[in-house]
Amino acid sequence: MTHASLVATQLKRLLEWQQPLSLNQVLLGGSDVPVSLCQQAAQQGIQTWLGYGMTEAASTVTAKQIDGIATAGRVLPNRQVQLKNNRILIGGTPLRAATFIRGNHPAGGWTGVVDSRDMGQWIDGELRILGRAIISLSPAGRTFTAKKSKAF
Repeated sequence: MTHASLVATQLKRLLEWQQPLSLNQVLLGGSDVPVSLCQQAAQQGIQTWLGYGMTEAASTVTAKQIDGIATAGRVLPNRQVQLKNNRILIGGTPLRAATFIRGNHPAGGWTGVVDSRDMGQWIDGELRILGRAIISLSPAGRTFTAKKSKAF
């Protein structure tokens, strides 16, 4: 295996495993990624990339090689990212297809975008994630929403 898509904790555990790895490219996402972890990976010949997205959008919407700058990269082909009052709205071909295949037609009809429930801003054409706009849990199909979280 030379390529993998992982969360930071998985990569950390792989590096701590102290076994030879054939990995040379890892796409990280799902949470903050410490630069120090990426530096450890680089020492073992593994290039790290950061991806941002949501499952409904066929996962990755923006990506870049991790460089120590706190952005999630540029928008990938066939994906769309809009900011409305700093709320990240995601659209694009994969999202539209996944939405209709699953039969999850949004209330009020298809608008072309889905609210990620994240906050962001543009920095030199790259998306910076500021934090969650809404904290919610959905156990057993019921959604519970907490107060708005503070952007960091």
